[in-house]
Amino acid sequence: MKPIFTYSKLKSGLIFALFLVLGSQSFAQKDTLIKNGVDIVAQRSEKIIGLQIQQLDTNLLNAKSHQNLSEVLMENSSLFVKSEGRGALSTVSFRGTSSTHTEVLWNGISLKSPMLGVADMSLIPMFFIDELEIAYGGASLTHTEGALGGSVLLNTQADWSNKFGGRFTQGLGSFTTIQDFAEIKLGNKNIQSNSRLMGQYSKNDFPFINKNKADIDPQTGELLYPTERNKNGNYRQWGLMQELYARWGEHWNMSVKYWGQINQRALPFLNTFEGDSYSNVSEQTINNHRFNAEIVRYGKTSKWNFQSAFSDENMLYEKQQLSYESNSHSQLFFEKLKYEHQVFENSYFNIQYQIQFTSILSEEFGEFGHQQKYSANRIEHHGFFSWRQKWTTRFQSVIILRTQKIEEYSLDYLPYLGLDYLLTKQGSIILKLAISKNKHYPSLNDLHMLPGGNPNLKTENANTLESSVEYRKVWKGIKFKNSLGVYYSKIDDWVIWIPSPMGYWTPENVKEVESKGLEWQLQLNYSLKKWTFQTNATYAYISAVQSKEDDLWGADSYRKQLVYVPKHTFNFWGQISWSNLFLRYQHSSYSERFTTSTNEITSRDWLYPYFMNDLSLGKHWQWTSLKLETRFSIYNLFDEKYRSVLGRSMPGRNYMFHFNIQF
Repeated sequence: MKPIFTYSKLKSGLIFALFLVLGSQSFAQKDTLIKNGVDIVAQRSEKIIGLQIQQLDTNLLNAKSHQNLSEVLMENSSLFVKSEGRGALSTVSFRGTSSTHTEVLWNGISLKSPMLGVADMSLIPMFFIDELEIAYGGASLTHTEGALGGSVLLNTQADWSNKFGGRFTQGLGSFTTIQDFAEIKLGNKNIQSNSRLMGQYSKNDFPFINKNKADIDPQTGELLYPTERNKNGNYRQWGLMQELYARWGEHWNMSVKYWGQINQRALPFLNTFEGDSYSNVSEQTINNHRFNAEIVRYGKTSKWNFQSAFSDENMLYEKQQLSYESNSHSQLFFEKLKYEHQVFENSYFNIQYQIQFTSILSEEFGEFGHQQKYSANRIEHHGFFSWRQKWTTRFQSVIILRTQKIEEYSLDYLPYLGLDYLLTKQGSIILKLAISKNKHYPSLNDLHMLPGGNPNLKTENANTLESSVEYRKVWKGIKFKNSLGVYYSKIDDWVIWIPSPMGYWTPENVKEVESKGLEWQLQLNYSLKKWTFQTNATYAYISAVQSKEDDLWGADSYRKQLVYVPKHTFNFWGQISWSNLFLRYQHSSYSERFTTSTNEITSRDWLYPYFMNDLSLGKHWQWTSLKLETRFSIYNLFDEKYRSVLGRSMPGRNYMFHFNIQF
């Protein structure tokens, strides 16, 4: 019998609470001061006109610096994170789209694999990130093309006030988990150096009840499920990030950044595996090197920016028993020139050009030597133009036009129109409206993989309409932000991988997919004497279905929810601080997910809803210039039994202790 899911009650409660909130007063979009009970409102930033962008608070990022990007996004956004387990592959998708429709940028460099077309979020440590923004839907066009769902934007920044400082974090936890993070900052008002090191290891041998195997009790006839341990699940990571910043005069800035990382992980056995501990042992090693150089010149009303970047990735997969090895190597080069200018007091334009070259080589070796290989190159040209205009004190607009030319395809034009309107004189309630067109090109793997690549794939086309109401208030120590948005997107020629008659998988285009839904965000901060309260909550309703009958999926898949797309996601993060003590609580939940296009509900093909809860207790000390923090965390507080991917087990209740010193 299908369990009754209580998200309908939760959704009703959230919407009711939202209407109560919207009945209050509010504050401006950017900076607000309170003086003698009167709100003094600063002008809104023209750069976010019509755009659905979520900025994660820097204090929250600092508190989660020991986590990876997938964990932070799962806990603090409405995005869906598909994880194959601790330390294993994790991908993120927006609004019911595929993970290939999500772009991840580090200081403008794509972190997506040029071959696979996806980014593994488990390999991105938050310790290496200073700023995190989430651009939903059409807002991604401000940074890149092809992100039909949205973009995750990661940045590092110089601290020009720093002379000498640093921090060190040591973490110890369940399943023989060890974490070490260190950072040293040196500099003055003209030059800054920031060096970061990280290393972590986990045996990752957590116990779990395997419900894919069972014996029958001869007396009662009941099914007896065995308790097993996660086999072959250990992982290691080492990373180095070095940043150099320089500025001279009032007009010139320069930065050079390097990020190198080694990731080694064994691939856990499926919970359906019944072989011995030495069978089917496989491992994966991924080495990354990324360079980013940038020169910026500031004028009185203009800004020039030149950026040059290089990325190199090598991925080695080994299966010991079969003496099988797969080695994939990819490189990415790009050059970008950008010019921004303030034409009039309330008019701004931005023009950019970028050229990008990608090269991949994939080779496979078996017991009898070389088996097969393929290589491919791609040259891309990208153009960008935007015009931001403030028409009145209440009404602003932005027009964006992106162009892209990839050698296998024709020139494309991707427009975006965004509007902002202040519903109240003080700018407390803001109405946003946006319409956009976007395209996603097949990855090099989609086109050239052997066997299975399909060189006849079409580009995926998306048309999106979205709107939101944003509301803010600052009053007597309370800072409040609330937003409610809706969207509709139609995607033609969606690419899916399906089994071929030859026995291997191959990508094909599906006629049409329709995605629509609702997104809600809440932020609340309150201070009273020694007490501080902080909360952050997100909720999303997603309907993503095949909107036309298609022979590839069949009639039984028509108007059914896409695989691995939950209809409901909800997250809540809260912290209570008193003096130097703090208590943090994190809740994350997903509704049911289907693993077949026909939405079958069986124990094999259905992923039941789950509710994740974490709790942390910590204390701060300060001694002269030293700041100390200890923190004890309980993850999966109520020992929830859940799955994110079929065949992959997840840990129950587990613990972590962190010690942090900052100077």
